[in-house]
Amino acid sequence: NDGGVVFQQFDSWAPARAHWRSVTAGGTNAALLIDCMKLTVLKTHSSSSSISGSHDDLDACTQAARDAGYIASKMEEEVSMLDAIRMLFQVLSGKGDVAMFLLINLLLGLSFVFDLEATVLTGLVVSLATPDHGELTENWYVRGICGRLVDCGSGEMGLRSAVVLAFLLVKLLERVLYVSNVYLHHKACDTRNQRLAVRAFDHVLKQDTAFFDTHSVTEIRGSMNVHALNNLITWNIPYLVMLGIKLVLCASFLIRMSWQLGTAAVVGIVLIQYGILT
Repeated sequence: NDGGVVFQQFDSWAPARAHWRSVTAGGTNAALLIDCMKLTVLKTHSSSSSISGSHDDLDACTQAARDAGYIASKMEEEVSMLDAIRMLFQVLSGKGDVAMFLLINLLLGLSFVFDLEATVLTGLVVSLATPDHGELTENWYVRGICGRLVDCGSGEMGLRSAVVLAFLLVKLLERVLYVSNVYLHHKACDTRNQRLAVRAFDHVLKQDTAFFDTHSVTEIRGSMNVHALNNLITWNIPYLVMLGIKLVLCASFLIRMSWQLGTAAVVGIVLIQYGILT
């Protein structure tokens, strides 16, 4: 207001929101709603009649809050998921980049699916030590091997061989898919790193003398780090996307085996993650 910047602190959201409504309805020149736990600005308000005055008042409030330690600038390493995805679509400039991104996601997704299937088959292999083998033939992979590679009707040994062989084949396929993903990732990164490094170096050489006077060697070298940008396409974002899909697949596997225990497990994980850890 006209008397300067005034700070009001609240211990809960209810009185903070009530005071915010009264401030925005009154004659305050500018106001900020700040989350002091995250040191971020949630809402802004300005009642100035001119655009320049509005920006000046908000800038004054922001600077005063920053000086008081209520807000802090966002660190470069704290990149949100939305910022990463936005940057991803900006760097997917060519058809080859899009094709590589989709191929990496496909290989990762298939490897995650077969990893879950191998986990289920691990339980079936452990269950071979029990006398009851009625559930073994219900598995799709065991039934496929029994009909094509192993004669399961010859006795208990044939069924056991089919279960072990199914586990080995699924685990081998999962490893092949994952290794293929790693190979393509490194091959794509090395090829693109070399191309972009040459372009970045050529761009730096075209700068005038003032650029080198105002930027240190460390800053210039840091700006030419293209490896982090390539990882965004072929590693970081695909893994984030596929880990989310894997979580959904795990929940579906649990519910498919037992909807009571699966639902309880999913609800428990959500409560622990967002009710206790967050």
